[in-house]
Amino acid sequence: MKKTNLIVLILVLGFGNAFSQAKLVNATVSLVGNVFNSVSKSPETVSLILMDNAGTVITRARSNASENGSYYMTGLKPGNTYQLRLKKKGYMEEAWKLDIPASGQYSELSHDFLISPLEANAMIPISVPPFELNKSKLRFGAEVSLEDLKNTLAIKENENVKIQIVCYADNNKSKADNKRLTEERAKAIMQYFVSVGINTARITSEGSDSTDPKNPPKSEKESKGKRYVGLSYLKIVSF
Repeated sequence: MKKTNLIVLILVLGFGNAFSQAKLVNATVSLVGNVFNSVSKSPETVSLILMDNAGTVITRARSNASENGSYYMTGLKPGNTYQLRLKKKGYMEEAWKLDIPASGQYSELSHDFLISPLEANAMIPISVPPFELNKSKLRFGAEVSLEDLKNTLAIKENENVKIQIVCYADNNKSKADNKRLTEERAKAIMQYFVSVGINTARITSEGSDSTDPKNPPKSEKESKGKRYVGLSYLKIVSF
């Protein structure tokens, strides 16, 4: 290759890399979704505050309960990490870490959020059952759904919240067996929270000898072969 052609190639490649970097810097990401009550699943109006790693507020938004809890935020940059705070009086404050994928063009990310009421005896469901049928050991991957609840409990604004872990049975056959199993389950969840830094003085546990009266097993025809696993909750004791 001639020297002149090589110089031209280097210049072209250099310009191309600079152009790609410029696109990445100038690209914008928007965040859209809905906010729901974690107990009632009804849409909520809440304040959303987006901050960078240094704690600087990047932008604010507000979800709209009358529009199914929808919200819209823009100005996020590809490749950056943010923290999103959800605030509403009478609710626990929520915090979410957002890793924005690298991209050289405008993109829109969708994410729904849950916010939990600060009400005595409110039962906050663990969205994904953390146990296998008739088992009391946390199933593989259960920490993923438990981590979100741990992060909520760990926020400074929620440090006075005390909870009780409540677990329900998989069937209504033997009250004695059900009580033993669900108490072991509740203790397993409690031990997880303590192991990741939640003060043990904030948590108690309780197992039930029957299935969840508000979410009972479906009939054989309704379940279509799906196995019913008793639900687990975080019950608000005090705050």
